[in-house]
Amino acid sequence: MTLRADLSKSLGHHPRVMTGAEPYILDGESASSLVLVHGWGGSPQSMRLVAERVARTGMRVVVPRLNGHATVPADLETVTAVDWLDQISAIVGRLARAGPVSIAGCSLGATLSLATAGIHPQHIRAVTTINGGIAVRHPDFIADALLDPRGVALNADEFGPMTLDPDAFEIGYGQVALPRASFLQALAVAALVRELAPRIVAPTLLLHSRQDQVIPFENAEELHALLTSAPVRIVALENSLHAAQVDYDADVIADAIIEHQHECGTLARAG
Repeated sequence: MTLRADLSKSLGHHPRVMTGAEPYILDGESASSLVLVHGWGGSPQSMRLVAERVARTGMRVVVPRLNGHATVPADLETVTAVDWLDQISAIVGRLARAGPVSIAGCSLGATLSLATAGIHPQHIRAVTTINGGIAVRHPDFIADALLDPRGVALNADEFGPMTLDPDAFEIGYGQVALPRASFLQALAVAALVRELAPRIVAPTLLLHSRQDQVIPFENAEELHALLTSAPVRIVALENSLHAAQVDYDADVIADAIIEHQHECGTLARAG
């Protein structure tokens, strides 16, 4: 079975996925792979700008659709943190048989990337987080959200716009309230990172918007202090809000990921 066919089992293909939100693989001539993981309520489309820029270096870029996403919100009701981690672990395990593997993600995808690096330190060569964290730091919002029978919405009504760029867009659940049970699963991943932190040994790049209104910048500083077993560096994103991967800093993020791959030896420098 080919690598692409083998990976398809875990990419999150679904007959009801929103148009444009399908998972994808961008092949390259390099043996190295980068797994890019989208955020809670989002889809693989939100990683497209960064994925295409990284793929031009020759790296293989794999962008799964997290289970329960980009179909209908009710599909998130029974999906657990373990389901997401099993899905990413299967992809990482298969890619590791082909060459070096790096992982990056935004928001929940960033936290899942860190957890995966702690579960599979032998497979992950480099980690990049984009506005990831271990604390939302909005206790009133969390309490209200978990009491609201309609569900949880990380939307403009609560936090304002998600981007500075008015033309930026993401395919996903957007303004729709998502199941409270799923929000708890996202919080569980953050708690898991705290427990797994000593096992995260891959060099880690923390990209974080100074103006992130959902997961405040202090999260990057807390992660830096928590990740004592890995080389860690913080880079502030100056021209983005929470959805930085589709905002004005998309190219900055892609360039930072590429440079991180060079530094970690998963991508050779041209010439």
